[in-house]
Amino acid sequence: MRKVILLTSLFLLPITPSYSEGLTDLESAVIIRAQNNPSSAYEYFLEQIEAVATPAEQAVYLYGMGLARERQKNFSEALNDYLAAEALGNKSAAQAVKRLREKNTGGK
Repeated sequence: MRKVILLTSLFLLPITPSYSEGLTDLESAVIIRAQNNPSSAYEYFLEQIEAVATPAEQAVYLYGMGLARERQKNFSEALNDYLAAEALGNKSAAQAVKRLREKNTGGK
């Protein structure tokens, strides 16, 4: 029983640098999937979010959803996904929001 409690407590540790590196790897995989197969990527990312992803992972998947929608030229929905990812702290999404807004206003 102690081993179970100890193992469970290990999963509750705060985010560490190694976890951050895992998010970088996750984001790289998400970008590749969104760019290579945007039509199925959106649904896959949504399933991952619903599968008890952490807020940081949710942000990465939302960013990927935005990329997939942008790739399909659905810019308003992409912006919504990017804004949601940005709200969860995804820096790539914040850059995408800025880029889409500049594109929409003609760089003004």
